[in-house]
Amino acid sequence: MTYTQKIRIGERKYNLTSDDQYLKSLGETFEPPTTALLSTFVQPRSYIVDIGANIGCTALLFAQKAEKVFAFEPSPSTF
Repeated sequence: MTYTQKIRIGERKYNLTSDDQYLKSLGETFEPPTTALLSTFVQPRSYIVDIGANIGCTALLFAQKAEKVFAFEPSPSTF
Protein backbone atom coordinates (compact mmCIF):
# COMPACT_ATOMS: atom_id res chain seq x y z
CA MET A 1 0.00 0.00 0.00
CA THR A 2 1.32 3.46 -0.83
CA TYR A 3 0.61 6.67 0.99
CA THR A 4 0.82 10.20 -0.50
CA GLN A 5 1.03 13.38 1.53
CA LYS A 6 1.58 17.05 0.81
CA ILE A 7 4.45 18.26 2.99
CA ARG A 8 6.43 21.48 3.31
CA ILE A 9 10.18 21.00 3.11
CA GLY A 10 12.08 24.24 3.54
CA GLU A 11 10.48 26.85 1.32
CA ARG A 12 8.48 24.49 -0.93
CA LYS A 13 5.58 22.04 -0.76
CA TYR A 14 5.86 18.58 -2.28
CA ASN A 15 3.52 15.64 -2.83
CA LEU A 16 5.51 12.67 -1.52
CA THR A 17 4.67 9.00 -1.81
CA SER A 18 5.94 6.19 0.38
CA ASP A 19 5.03 2.58 1.05
CA ASP A 20 5.59 2.81 4.80
CA GLN A 21 4.25 4.81 7.75
CA TYR A 22 7.06 7.41 7.69
CA LEU A 23 5.08 10.14 5.90
CA LYS A 24 2.16 9.85 8.30
CA SER A 25 4.49 10.61 11.21
CA LEU A 26 5.86 13.83 9.63
CA GLY A 27 2.75 15.97 9.69
CA GLU A 28 2.52 18.96 7.33
CA THR A 29 6.10 20.26 7.73
CA PHE A 30 9.31 18.22 7.53
CA GLU A 31 11.23 18.37 10.84
CA PRO A 32 11.44 22.17 11.39
CA PRO A 33 14.34 22.08 13.93
CA THR A 34 16.40 19.76 11.71
CA THR A 35 15.60 21.88 8.65
CA ALA A 36 16.76 25.05 10.42
CA LEU A 37 19.98 23.41 11.60
CA LEU A 38 20.92 21.84 8.26
CA SER A 39 20.14 25.06 6.41
CA THR A 40 22.88 26.85 8.35
CA PHE A 41 25.54 24.48 6.98
CA VAL A 42 24.70 24.60 3.27
CA GLN A 43 26.07 27.33 1.04
CA PRO A 44 24.91 28.03 -2.54
CA ARG A 45 28.09 26.47 -4.00
CA SER A 46 27.98 23.38 -1.73
CA TYR A 47 28.03 19.82 -3.01
CA ILE A 48 26.06 17.53 -0.68
CA VAL A 49 26.19 13.74 -0.34
CA ASP A 50 23.11 12.34 1.42
CA ILE A 51 23.83 8.70 2.30
CA GLY A 52 20.78 6.89 3.63
CA ALA A 53 18.43 9.28 1.87
CA ASN A 54 15.28 7.30 2.74
CA ILE A 55 12.47 8.82 0.63
CA GLY A 56 14.44 12.01 -0.03
CA CYS A 57 13.06 14.72 2.27
CA THR A 58 16.50 15.90 3.35
CA ALA A 59 17.79 15.69 -0.23
CA LEU A 60 14.90 17.93 -1.34
CA LEU A 61 15.82 20.44 1.37
CA PHE A 62 19.47 20.40 0.31
CA ALA A 63 18.49 20.82 -3.35
CA GLN A 64 16.90 24.17 -2.46
CA LYS A 65 20.17 25.42 -0.95
CA ALA A 66 23.14 23.66 -2.61
CA GLU A 67 24.57 23.60 -6.10
CA LYS A 68 24.45 19.80 -6.36
CA VAL A 69 23.04 16.94 -4.28
CA PHE A 70 23.92 13.25 -4.56
CA ALA A 71 21.44 11.09 -2.65
CA PHE A 72 21.87 7.35 -2.06
CA GLU A 73 19.49 4.92 -0.38
CA PRO A 74 20.86 1.37 0.05
CA SER A 75 17.59 -0.24 1.19
CA PRO A 76 15.81 -1.65 -1.89
CA SER A 77 12.33 -1.31 -0.39
CA THR A 78 12.89 2.35 0.48
CA PHE A 79 14.77 3.23 -2.69
